[in-house]
Amino acid sequence: MLGIDLVETRDFKQAVEKYGDYFLKKIFTEAELESSPAKFASYFAIKEAVVKALGLKDFKWQDVEIRNNGDEVKITTSGINRIFNSKDLNISVSSSRNCVVATALLLTTGAA
Repeated sequence: MLGIDLVETRDFKQAVEKYGDYFLKKIFTEAELESSPAKFASYFAIKEAVVKALGLKDFKWQDVEIRNNGDEVKITTSGINRIFNSKDLNISVSSSRNCVVATALLLTTGAA
């Protein structure tokens, strides 16, 4: 399954400026908040893409944790409690001055 998300960096920055710590603490885990703030828009795009790829419906943003710059994603919601690595969930992020795009491809094994 595939999930894609595009984040306009200006809009993301405005949300952070408007809602401050409340917004950041609602979206990001403590470990993520220890990262460089420059990574927050990318992490948000990755979270959105992962949620779409996994088809998560009932979740909290902190249930999806980005680790090691996107090399690992920890999911603790919707009956899922595991850490995905690049063998099961392929994450790709690209950014420009104006936007960040992230894709999450869930790799499945077994017969089709």
